[in-house]
Amino acid sequence: MTAPAAAGGIILAENDPLMRGLLRSILVRTDRRVFPARDGLEAVMLAQQFPAGLVLLDVSMPRLNGLLACEAIRALPGYASVPIVMLTGHDDERLRKAARRLGATAYLTKPFRPPALLAEVAGWLGMPSPDGAAWDGDLLSSGRVQVWKIHQDPRPAFGEHPGLAAGREIIHLQRKAEAKERE
Repeated sequence: MTAPAAAGGIILAENDPLMRGLLRSILVRTDRRVFPARDGLEAVMLAQQFPAGLVLLDVSMPRLNGLLACEAIRALPGYASVPIVMLTGHDDERLRKAARRLGATAYLTKPFRPPALLAEVAGWLGMPSPDGAAWDGDLLSSGRVQVWKIHQDPRPAFGEHPGLAAGREIIHLQRKAEAKERE
């Protein structure tokens, strides 16, 4: 099922290619188009070009950090009520307050559980929560992450960013590990 164009896509700004690929792999389950950005400046440029139903921003990014990107996107026409969510590794009350003051809807910290993030995203998009059964297990903070690090990075598909391929491989390994545990 594809979401209507009017519903808007998801702008995802994350400077770490592996995390960007993983987040994109989670967000595509909403059936919305995901517009990945490597930094805050790219996120602002995407917001100027495409209507979004949700914006996810990391705080620490090159060229333009997430807080300044949040402020710039919030000021754009059509973005007054679009949820802008900070998704960062910085669990700092000063940053939370700054994000709120600059227009952020929510402030989430990493690591996160994919099913919980997916449920939150669905809520911000005004849609029912997708089935998270395939995401049972804590993908980012389980001990299995150490096993994934010994695998060679997968080859990206034609024109695909290597970070997206790596994120897809992490999900594949997670599912494989879960299947093995059930045996």
